[in-house]
Amino acid sequence: MVIEASIYSAMAFLVSWKATLMALGAGGFHYDRFAASDQKKTAAPVLNRPNTCQSLIAQMTDILTSIKPLKAMAREQQSTPC
Repeated sequence: MVIEASIYSAMAFLVSWKATLMALGAGGFHYDRFAASDQKKTAAPVLNRPNTCQSLIAQMTDILTSIKPLKAMAREQQSTPC
């Protein structure tokens, strides 16, 4: 990905070096300005992930254990929403 970006930047530099420098400067400013705030926003959900995974596993276990009795009674069609 870095190689592709370098090649595209070199090609753009050959076409118009002023526009390329302005675009790279604006991109660098945008990255510097907003990357830190984006990283802070994504760090919080990662901390809650183990609880979410445990909750999901518990719900799936409850659902899967209820399927066998439904199949034994031939009532699996009544439990599906479709």
